[in-house]
Amino acid sequence: MSFNPEKWNVDLTKHRRKFFIGSGLSVIIGIVLLFTMGLNLGVDFESGSNVEIQTDETLTQEQILADFEAIDIDDSYIPSVTLGGEQSQNASARFVDEFSQQEIASIQSYFDEKYGHSPNISTVSPLVGEELARNAILSVLVASVAIVIYIAFRFQFLYGSQR
Repeated sequence: MSFNPEKWNVDLTKHRRKFFIGSGLSVIIGIVLLFTMGLNLGVDFESGSNVEIQTDETLTQEQILADFEAIDIDDSYIPSVTLGGEQSQNASARFVDEFSQQEIASIQSYFDEKYGHSPNISTVSPLVGEELARNAILSVLVASVAIVIYIAFRFQFLYGSQR
């Protein structure tokens, strides 16, 4: 069986307006969603605390929420719990506010006693989170401009010139 290039010859430039319209609509929809819904930033880019729990047994979201209620954490902390691992042996609870040193100590001692593993707790202050988010957005913008400049110089002379 031989390769027939005529069979695979597709005129993509004939449909370029459809492609430009599709790309433009995708960009406009993305920008509208970005400004209306915003970004879903993690604890690294917002203030808050993240508690990562590892156990040797299967966990449920209800069990983790009950554990945090048993520790008697302030009701203003409403965690969002995500389970992971093959048998849900890992849990990650994200809190909107940052923990005090006393709360961190009580959480670590409670989970260490109950599950035999001390949880990993990371806390980010609002000032650090704001700075990280600003730096991340700035680096994405700089990288995007650098890519556009590279493409402009790299392909201008090869494909843009008339021979």
